[in-house]
Amino acid sequence: MENEKKSKLNIRILVFAAVFALTAVLICLLALRRPKAFFPAILQEKKQILFLGDSNIAFDFGGETIPQMTEKKFDSVCYNAAVGGTCAYRKKEPYDLDSFFTLLDLSDITKMMETGDFSPVYRDKKLLDQRYYVSDHMLVLKHLDYQALDYVIIHFGVNDYMASAPLEGAHADDDASYAGSLRSSIKRIHRLCPNARIVISSIPYIWGYDKENDAYISGLEFDYGGGTIDRYFDVSKEVAEEFPYVYFLDNLTGCVETVAMEESPYHVDRIHYTVLGREQYTERLTKLLWELEQK
Repeated sequence: MENEKKSKLNIRILVFAAVFALTAVLICLLALRRPKAFFPAILQEKKQILFLGDSNIAFDFGGETIPQMTEKKFDSVCYNAAVGGTCAYRKKEPYDLDSFFTLLDLSDITKMMETGDFSPVYRDKKLLDQRYYVSDHMLVLKHLDYQALDYVIIHFGVNDYMASAPLEGAHADDDASYAGSLRSSIKRIHRLCPNARIVISSIPYIWGYDKENDAYISGLEFDYGGGTIDRYFDVSKEVAEEFPYVYFLDNLTGCVETVAMEESPYHVDRIHYTVLGREQYTERLTKLLWELEQK
């Protein structure tokens, strides 16, 4: 009788151990799988647009964001995954204030999109505490059905210009350069979103800041070390022309300001749009999107 009890106990232990092991294996398998796509969940009949970019896309500046304005003007569903302060190119060293700018450049974001692994973002508690919206934007990317996207808007250049990003790198797809990161990221996005049209949104008109003389100078004249803003404009246009599924949005031609920075109706400061500036941008973007819809 005693042996029978021991035998039953051993069987229970083995069954428990087997169930535990199987559960552990299932958890591991689920962890390795791409996250479930929750978006789009509704309004699937509308055009689906993903925005990747910097602060002019990420923030509303006391009004509505450009993605929100685009939703209304183009009758679409827009996903805002932009992060303020970020570059297209991959910086090797952190910015003066925070390292998260380098964690979320275009090349790294598109790599996380491709692998489905956003753990580097969620490991950085300081980032999430100080930039709470970043978690929300990465959550969208984590659960987005990329194959359902109709358009992906890439808006980078201002921070690349101010960070003296090299225009070209050691090779065509060198993420450590502005053009190289655009190219490599476009290829990753296209693999994820084979049905989407990709729009490179050019650098807008901004002013550079001359620390030595404490003066704001037109970005067409001031060079931080990588080139003036028209050079970043030219390079992004050239990259767009290399791909049959990539289109170019010109934010510079006809948008050069002839008044002092403090008098600008389109900028709240030297780089960020006012409501009028965001309306002007949205008008240009939606005009391009409607034109593409006719093709």
